[in-house]
Amino acid sequence: MEEYDRNLIARSTLAQQQINIRVLNRATPGGGSIGALQIPNGSTFLDALTAISPDLSSANLRDIALIRFDVQQGKAIALELNGKKAIMGDMSQNPRLEQNDVIVIGRNLIARITHTLNTFTQPFRDVLGFLLFFDSLTSSASDLFQPTGSSSGSR
Repeated sequence: MEEYDRNLIARSTLAQQQINIRVLNRATPGGGSIGALQIPNGSTFLDALTAISPDLSSANLRDIALIRFDVQQGKAIALELNGKKAIMGDMSQNPRLEQNDVIVIGRNLIARITHTLNTFTQPFRDVLGFLLFFDSLTSSASDLFQPTGSSSGSR
């Protein structure tokens, strides 16, 4: 079977004008997000990465997964891509995307530690906030209903 020119096919009017890419971005604040991205056919990994615009303070750009269904193998394959190298111009880290590719962006080490600590301490913070709310409420109620002024008033 002869190879065909993907760039030529992507630019032709016979091909789809837009392709859908799925994105799982675990580095977004709040635990992560999942969504779809519609980009022009012939777009590269770097085009999608800039459209996603991940949070640079928490995203692990050095290890991004691109999951693609390989028809010849009959299964999904995962490619590990380095987004920083792609940004710096390494073409081996900037493949052309195909319909229904999935991009998975994980958290960096600091974001993973912060997420783990937040997950572990959240129940304690919730209980403490609940108790402090009622303590504040009883304190406010007692201040509101206590008599004011001096008890040795003259009549």
